[in-house]
Formats: sequence, C-alpha cells, structure tokens
Amino acid sequence: MRRCGLYSVIGFVLLTACGGGSSSSSVSVASIGRGAPVAASSRDVDIESPVINAATQAATTIIRATVYTPAHNEGDTYPLILNSHGWGGSRYSQSDVDNNDPGDASDSSRNFFDLVDSQVEALWAAGFAVISYDERGFGRNDDGDNGSDDGAHGMSPDYEIEDAKAVVDWALANLDLTLDAPGDPRMGALGGSYGGAFQLMLAGEDPRIDALVPGATWFDFGQALLPNGVIKKAYGLGLCARAQSDMAQLSTEVARACTEGAFTSVTREQLDASQEAQNVFILNSLKTMSEGAGFVMPDVDVLWLQGNRDILFNLNQGVLGFEFLQQGGGDVRLLSHEGGHGIRALRAGAGAQGELGLSFCGPIDTITTLTAWLSEKLKGGAATSLPRVCLSLDDNQAVYLDAVPRGTQAFRVPIAATSLSGADHHNDNHPTSAATFIPLGTVATEPQVLAGVPIANLVVSADAGNADPTPATGPAAGVFIGIGIQRNGGDLILVDDQVQPFISTDPRVSSAQAPVNLIGVAEDLHAGDQVGLLLYARHDQYENHAAQPAGQPNTGTAWSGNRVTVSGSVDLPIIEASPETRSP
Repeated sequence: MRRCGLYSVIGFVLLTACGGGSSSSSVSVASIGRGAPVAASSRDVDIESPVINAATQAATTIIRATVYTPAHNEGDTYPLILNSHGWGGSRYSQSDVDNNDPGDASDSSRNFFDLVDSQVEALWAAGFAVISYDERGFGRNDDGDNGSDDGAHGMSPDYEIEDAKAVVDWALANLDLTLDAPGDPRMGALGGSYGGAFQLMLAGEDPRIDALVPGATWFDFGQALLPNGVIKKAYGLGLCARAQSDMAQLSTEVARACTEGAFTSVTREQLDASQEAQNVFILNSLKTMSEGAGFVMPDVDVLWLQGNRDILFNLNQGVLGFEFLQQGGGDVRLLSHEGGHGIRALRAGAGAQGELGLSFCGPIDTITTLTAWLSEKLKGGAATSLPRVCLSLDDNQAVYLDAVPRGTQAFRVPIAATSLSGADHHNDNHPTSAATFIPLGTVATEPQVLAGVPIANLVVSADAGNADPTPATGPAAGVFIGIGIQRNGGDLILVDDQVQPFISTDPRVSSAQAPVNLIGVAEDLHAGDQVGLLLYARHDQYENHAAQPAGQPNTGTAWSGNRVTVSGSVDLPIIEASPETRSP
C-alpha cells in the first residue's frame, strides 16, 4: 500500500501523492527569470528494446521501468542516472521510494545493495532524472506488474546491454536532458552486482555515459564464478535458488548453466560443463568485451565500490576493473568495504570471520559518497575528497593508497611439498578447521597491515589415490589457498573468508612455475599475530551439498576424494601503514 507523507528535500517541501501507477510532487521553487515550476514526478513506462524476445520470438522486447523526473523550471534541463538491480531483484519503484528513506553506511538493518538502490531517491531529490528498470526476465514478483519480457541472458552484450542502450535512447526522446553534444546526454549510473555489471559493459560500448558507480560486481565473470577453472558451486546454487524464488524467467543457456554449475554432482571444474553453459560466464563481462578487435575503452569517471569479504565477487574483481579503467583516462577510484555477497552457512564454520560488516571504508561512507560523486561529476557539485584507493580493514579502519599493493619477497611464505586429502575440509559443521596452516612468522611491531593481492608461485599435482568423479576433466586434483591469522594464540581465522582454487591440470601450476594471484585481502595486524597460509583440499564455497545423493551423509560432493600435493611460495602484501579510523 502506498504511503503518503511529507519530506524535507534540500530546502524544498515535497508532497508525495498516492494512487495510480505514478506519483507527482508539488514543490515551492523560486522562478527568477525562468519558466513556471514543474513538480517532481514519477511514472511507470514500457520501453521497447529492438532486440528479439528469445522466449517468444517477438521482434522486440518490452523493458519495464520507473522514470523519476526532478523538480525544475520549464525550459531547464537535468542530467540522467540509470539504475538497475541485482540478480533476482527488481527496479526501484515508487513503492520502494515511499517505503524506504535514503540510507547511509551506518544502517546495519539494510545490506549494501539495498542501501545503494536507496540513493535513487536522494539523486531524484538532488535534481537528477533517474530511470530504474527491470532487466529482462526479472521483476515478475514485485511492483504489481510482470516486469520485463524474455528470460535473463546473464548480462549478455547482445541482449541486456542492447536493452540499456534502448533505455538511454528512450530518455533522449522523452526527457529534457542536459546534453554535452547533440544526442549525448550528461549521464551516470549506479547499482550493485548485476546492476553494476550493466554499467561497465554499457560504458564499454556506449561513449554517451560519463560516470559510473559499480558496486560489488564483476570485471571478469568467468574468473569470478569459475576461478582458475573451478566451479564456485555453492554460490551457483544460491544464484539459481534466488532466481527461482523471485519467479524470474531464465533463458535456455542460463537455465542450463544453473543445472550444470550448481545441481549436477559430477561437475566441479569449468570443462565439466557444456560450452553453452560456460559461455554464460566467459562472454558476459567487460573483460571479454575489452579483448575484442579494435576495442578502446571510452573515457569515463568511475567510483568502484567492492567488498573485501564478498565471496562471490571478491576484491580482485574491483582491482582488475580499477586498473583496467584507469587506462581510459577518466577519474577512477576504488573503495572497498565490509559488505557484499555472502552465504550465511559458509560463514558459520571454524575459521570463518562471521557475518558481513558495514559499508564504510574507514571514515568514508561509501553510500552517501556515491551521491556526492555523481553530483560532482554530472552537476558540477562540490569536489569529493577521496583517495585513489581505499582498502577497508574492518568496520572502522582503512588504509589510503595510490595503488593496490602486491605481495613482495620481503614477506614470502615458502611451501615445502605438502600433501592434503579430502579430510582437510573447511566448514560443514566440523568442530575445528581442518586446514593446514603454514606460518610466515609473528608480527613484532605495529602499525602493519595486510592489504593487497598476494602473489603465488605453485606446483600442484595429484597424489596416488586421487579420485575425480568428473569424467570430462579427471583425474584432476586441486588445492584451495587462503590467508590465515592466528591471534593471541587462539583459533585461526581465514582472512576475509577468501580461498583461491588451483588445479593440477592448470599449466601455470602443473609443472613450470609462473606467478599467479591469490584473492586480495585487507586486515589490520596486531603485535603477536601469526600470519601465514591456510591450505585446504576441499572448501564449502566450491561444494554443493544439495547435489549430494539421497541418503548420503552431508560431507561434501565432488571434492571429497581429492588427494593433492602443493609446493612453492606465496608473497604476502604486508605494508607499514597507520590506518585511517572512523570516529565512533
């Protein structure tokens, strides 16, 4: 039910009307030398995308959107913001505006994604036109309508990115937008996860976009979901279940990727899946787009917000995107935080760091900063004072840097040949973590922080007795590596809950050593901390207990027979730095 109420919005009094599919607002505005005041308003629209509806074979596809027009004077123009939602979500509709206020990073009752989307209202009030739209296949279980047509294609350049271009074209034809050149609106975008990926890929193809705020999203979809050729099955299951609960329509290729990547018990590596299923992850990212012949990334300003403890799209996705986008010449910043994607069951076992945290990067509120950033870039607002890189250490502390550190030989952890079996398993209700801990040493003095991307040189090989149930890739063996800290002689923690898999069939680690990245982390170090590596032969992020055959104990699936030996070294990114601290 729509709620009526009075709101104070940057000096004006705004009355939100009730009823119907749209609302309008009466605003008292001084009109010195201008046309008559025009009230802020919202309306639902159907936007026709010129791309086939693959589900029905119709020549075009209907994209459902809510359009927010700001209070202005007749003859005035305004910049545009595009917003879209995460996987399994829907657009930010007028009912969302009515029932939620714009949040900030201190709001622990809402997750990072809800807080990002709440800024739609703040931007509307700040004088932006905002279009929030349902990605194709989504929105069927919300907003009182059927959402957008067709099935989700997984952020395909041929479908979802063409839809985004159609939304921009509709805005040019129907709104009084500020133009930088004929046909070129002053335009930005915001959104998280799936709603972050559309921004990056749209900007890669459409030079009309000026500023982006991607949050907790991917640069390389394949490396995020299939890291080093291993399927992140627990999150595959979570994504498929989320789509089902939302009544989303999936395209045939995405439905197949869900089945093969999440529910089939004899897949654990990328090559165990069909090429059609693999392509969903391989082809749908800015990384793949950038590898096309003649690709040149347009100049775009980007504020990238990535979660350190995000176990779906980890910090490396933000690092890779940040470093790539800087080549385009825009103003590009990377701010990490303690929010993002999580699965509670994977955070309950020994060694896990627990629930996700807040959306601060030290003293920086990433949520309210994104609105200030877009106002600066698109409306000439006050300059935001931000570091080039801010890496969050916890809910209160962060380090400011000019670049993302890499591991160095000064903090090298040697790995003597170490054998692991399927019993070396994280989580799954085990009373203790079964990981092998290889310490670097004890932190003697402060201030030192672990912040950046570790660099490994590894040799991984299958041991006798290794059992690989996946016929397409067997017999392969794997090791899962994270960074560990033992604090005050207590339990080990897996820093930021991040583990990186490596398999014996990967030519980088099968014989000749070559540098490979582990997942980036950030953690404050205390005097007396033991810092080192945690090695596993299995990890629940890469298992799917829902695929366990009926009647079998819940002890894992495809990796239970893994037998592996690993040797080499890992260089840790430990730097001397005094953290920037948020005031209580």
